Amino acid sequence: MIVNFRVDERLVHGQIVSTWLKYLDISHMIVANDMAAKDELQKISLTMAIPSNIKCLITNVDAAIRVLSDPRSKDKKILVICGNFSDVLKIITKIKDIREINVANYGKLTNVNSNNKQVISRALILGDEDKENIKKIAAMGVLVIHQPLPSSPKKNLNNV
Repeated sequence: MIVNFRVDERLVHGQIVSTWLKYLDISHMIVANDMAAKDELQKISLTMAIPSNIKCLITNVDAAIRVLSDPRSKDKKILVICGNFSDVLKIITKIKDIREINVANYGKLTNVNSNNKQVISRALILGDEDKENIKKIAAMGVLVIHQPLPSSPKKNLNNV
């Protein structure tokens, strides 16, 4: 079902399209983001970046939960992308078989004005609220990692 669950404030971009989709042999992608789901121009631009052989759904979080709960999703190789931790928390409370969340390309846009920023890497900056959300996710038995590329080592974030 879910091959990879990613938190990425840019949602769909070259790094995902050129490396992750191929590396994971993804057949379906779900972008679970309420704001993107409402913005037709953003939906069109995100969809244009995705290869035609990948089925993509850009939808709100509640609809993503319904799709992921559907038994027909079990035989698909799905990449799920959320733009923030609130959406992740909402999904993992309903979808129980998620074991790992990959946080990459996050915080440069979200945490611009945050005071207590922790720079994990060039691709990851965490604020206090992000760290609290990671603790909540970890408390649910989900491993939170940072792995921008498949060739990058996995960095455990559960104790940030």
